[in-house]
Amino acid sequence: MTQVSIDKALGAVARTYNLARAYPLSHPGVINSAKEIAASLPALLADGPLQVEIRSSGFAREGIAILPRNQSLAELARTLFGRGVRGMVIHPGVQVEHLLAVFRVADGSSAPDAPSLGNVSLFTGRAPERLGAKAFSSRSTGIFTGATLPPEVEARRLLEHFAIGANPDHRPAVLTRYGELAPALLRLGDIRLIADIVAAVYRVSKDADPMDAAYGAAVINTLVDERTLVAIVHRLGSERIDPAEREGLTAAVAAVAPRAARVVIDAYLASPESRGTYRAAMRMAGERAIEALAVRLEGESEGVSTATVGLIGAVGPGSSAVLVRFLRHHSPVLRRSALLSLAEARPSDLSAMAAPLLRDPAPRVRAAAARAIAAAGDPAWLSLIRSYLDSEPDEEVIVEVINALGKLGAISEAGTGPAATGLVADYAAPEAKRPAKVRVAAARALSQNSSAIARKALQSLRADASPDVREIAIRATT
Repeated sequence: MTQVSIDKALGAVARTYNLARAYPLSHPGVINSAKEIAASLPALLADGPLQVEIRSSGFAREGIAILPRNQSLAELARTLFGRGVRGMVIHPGVQVEHLLAVFRVADGSSAPDAPSLGNVSLFTGRAPERLGAKAFSSRSTGIFTGATLPPEVEARRLLEHFAIGANPDHRPAVLTRYGELAPALLRLGDIRLIADIVAAVYRVSKDADPMDAAYGAAVINTLVDERTLVAIVHRLGSERIDPAEREGLTAAVAAVAPRAARVVIDAYLASPESRGTYRAAMRMAGERAIEALAVRLEGESEGVSTATVGLIGAVGPGSSAVLVRFLRHHSPVLRRSALLSLAEARPSDLSAMAAPLLRDPAPRVRAAAARAIAAAGDPAWLSLIRSYLDSEPDEEVIVEVINALGKLGAISEAGTGPAATGLVADYAAPEAKRPAKVRVAAARALSQNSSAIARKALQSLRADASPDVREIAIRATT
C-alpha cells in the first residue's frame, strides 16, 4: 500500500460521491466512476486493510491529511463527521457496493453499522487504535502471557471464555489474543476451528460495548478472508459433517452474511440437496442478509434470481418489501418463487398480497397464490380458496392446493386448521363428483391428519367406489 494507491482510491471515491449526490447510482457517469474505484482496490489493499481517521476537515492517515485540496472528499468527511463517524477501515475483500453504502451513511439513510457496508467498518465516538497485530497487542489486559501452546490448541481453549456463564471481563483480552493468532490460524486452514471462533465472537459481540464490538468485527474480518469465506460456505453444504460442526458453520455463515451472500447464492444453485442448510444460515442472519442478497436480483439470470428470492424468503417477515415487487415480474417462475417465499416469511398481509394472483395466467402461479393464502391461515380468506378451487380448470393446480390445505389442517387443530381439513374432506367425498386424481389427493391429505374431522371423513371412505380412495382410507383407519 503506497500513498499513491491511497490517493488514487480515495480520489475515485470522492468523484463517485460528487456524482452520486446529483444522479442516481444507475446513471452511466456514476457507474463509470464506480469502476475506477474497483480498479484501484487491488493495489490499495495488497498489504492488508486501510484505516483512516475522519475529521471535520477531511480524511487522514497516521496524522497526515489525505488529498487535502479535494473538496468532494472533504465534503464526504465533513458529512460523516457530522453523523458521529470518526474512523473507517476498508478490509480486503471489499466490494464497490460496500463503499457506495458509505454514501448512504453520509446522507443519513443508513446507520454506521448497516449490513450493506460489508467489508467497510465505520467507527463512532473515539477513534479506534490502529488495527493489526500491534493494535490487538496494545489492548492486552495481561491475562495471557505469551502462550507456548500450538495456536490451534490455544484457540480452542480460548473458546471457553465465550461459553455461557464465563466471565465477560476476560472477553476483550480474548478478542485481542484471537487477533494475534489470526495469521497462524489462517495458515493452518482449519475451517471448522475458524468457523467455531467466528460464531462465538459474533455471538458475544452483539451484546458487547461499541469498542469491543468493533474489535470483534475486526477479528472476524481478519479470520474470514475471501478464500476462507468460500471454504466455510462450501463445507456447510457437505453431507459428510456431523451436526455439531454444521451448527458452527451455519452460525459462522450467518455472522458474515452480508459478505457471504454472493457465495451462498452460487452454492445454493450448485447444491440442491443442501439448500435447506443455506436457508437456515440466512434465517439465522435475519434482516442483515436482505440487502446483500437483494443485490443479486438485478440483471441476473432467471435461475440466480429465483434462488435469491428463495433465500430472501428464509429471512422472515422483514423480507416481504423486497419479495412483493416480484409478484408483478414478467417471469412466471419468479412470480411463483416470490409467492412461495412470502408464504414462508408470513407477513401479516400475506393473503391480500397473494389474492390477485389467483387469476394469474400461469397455472403454477395460481397454485402458489392459493398455497400462500392457505399458509396465512386467515379464516376470512378460506372461503375465497373454496370459490377459487370450484372454478379452477387445472387438476394439477387443484391437487397442489389440496395438499397445502391438508398440511395446514394437519399442523393446526385449532384456528383455521379444522376449516382447512373440512374443505379437504369435501373434495374427498364421492357426492362432490370431483376428478379421480383430486379425490385421491384429498384422501391422501386426510390420511396424514390425526384430527377427529379427518378420521371421520376417512371412515366414510372405507367403502368408496374408487379403489385408490378406498385403499388409502382403509390403511389410514386400520
